[in-house]
Amino acid sequence: MPERVDKRILIVEDEGLIAAAIQNQLERFGYRRPDIANSGEEALQLARSAQFDLALMDICLKGELDGIGTAKILWTEFHVPVVYLTAHSDQETLDRAELTEPLGYIVKPFAEATLRSTVQMSLYRQDLETRLRDAAARTRIGEVRLTARERQVLRLVAEGFTAKEIAETIHVATKTVEFHKYNVMRKASARGTADLTRFAIQTGIASL
Repeated sequence: MPERVDKRILIVEDEGLIAAAIQNQLERFGYRRPDIANSGEEALQLARSAQFDLALMDICLKGELDGIGTAKILWTEFHVPVVYLTAHSDQETLDRAELTEPLGYIVKPFAEATLRSTVQMSLYRQDLETRLRDAAARTRIGEVRLTARERQVLRLVAEGFTAKEIAETIHVATKTVEFHKYNVMRKASARGTADLTRFAIQTGIASL
């Protein structure tokens, strides 16, 4: 029960009665009260202000964004996985939906048992994939070898110092700092300062 309470689910459905019914069912299953969006645009607005663990997405939404387009943005920008709710299970629709890599489908009309099992298994699968990604990231991080000077530069970068400030702090040329920073970025596969900061925190070189 506590694990379910912690999960935040977004229902994206433009039929108010259906959305309310799903919301009530999920609450009875033990989940915290889900949020409801009646359009793709509203779903994205909610995703900007809260982190959702799963979205139950009606494929045929009114408005400029249908469910498939909304699902794509939710995943690429907010990393929110989707289970589709649909009465349209024709092959063309399924082919379009498949490109967004959903965790599953629920075909309307559906029984409570179907909703319960699909949501439960989708959340379990998402948790498992997250753990696997984190384990892979930790393995990659553990394989990165930095020199003492590179670790020093990385820590100062993560603390917000500029290259010039770091150079003055450790008494080297600014070009030398840039050289060490470049080497760390290459070893850590970092694309910028934000990635370097994240890497420094993950490795314990810097703290929040």
